Amino acid sequence: MEGIFTVIQGRVQGIGFCEALQKEAQALHVYGWCQEDEEGNIIAIMIGESLAVRQLFRWCKQGPPGAWVTEADDNFIFPEDALYQKTLNLSKNSFII
Repeated sequence: MEGIFTVIQGRVQGIGFCEALQKEAQALHVYGWCQEDEEGNIIAIMIGESLAVRQLFRWCKQGPPGAWVTEADDNFIFPEDALYQKTLNLSKNSFII
């Protein structure tokens, strides 16, 4: 299992980024959450098998049609991290928007 916390910057709000991320995550059996912040970014946590999480993160660096991603950081989170623990409380294979 691997977890990534990311802040996705660019033109990423108002285009269905979180909804598209949710669909991609479900197809890869990755779970976590996604939300928009007040500064115009997308914040997401993704947890799952390493290859699937990394593939989903690569998708985040492109985004859905209409997105223009200028930056996405891959901050790995670990089982002892509070964000990881909070995300583990979600149902398996769920992605909360």
